[in-house]
Amino acid sequence: EQVRLGLPRFAPRTEAETMAAIYTWWNILDAEMYDHDAKYKYQTGYLREMQLKRMVQLVRETGARRYCEIGMNGGHSVAAVLQSTPNVSATVFDMMAFNYSWPVAGLLHAQYGRRFKLHPGNSRATVPRWLHANGMGGAKAPGAADKAPSAAAS
Repeated sequence: EQVRLGLPRFAPRTEAETMAAIYTWWNILDAEMYDHDAKYKYQTGYLREMQLKRMVQLVRETGARRYCEIGMNGGHSVAAVLQSTPNVSATVFDMMAFNYSWPVAGLLHAQYGRRFKLHPGNSRATVPRWLHANGMGGAKAPGAADKAPSAAAS
């Protein structure tokens, strides 16, 4: 079967194929992270297998079309979501603070193209700016309050 240039040759169909594709992506992301910033030990990611399977299930069963992530780090979660179905796109906000941040973002963009939209910078500024630009100006990002709440006295 011939595929148009720029599109993936393999698209997982079953849950087993999807999980294998995600784990392959994670291996690539782990290697990229280690190659650019070996002092950080985040290569193992934060998701447990049970959490990953539930995330994939939710994306597929709900027909989700949009995914928002604040704090991409090594890209493991966003890669899992984007690999789950070709119908979802991701809006990602990240500080891009690590040596591996831009290389990881480059890999994700190379694979997913317009489905991966990165907004670099402090999310306290980038999220409200995105919300306003997308007609949701009254909404506030977590932590974007004008003044931090004081601790309640006990």
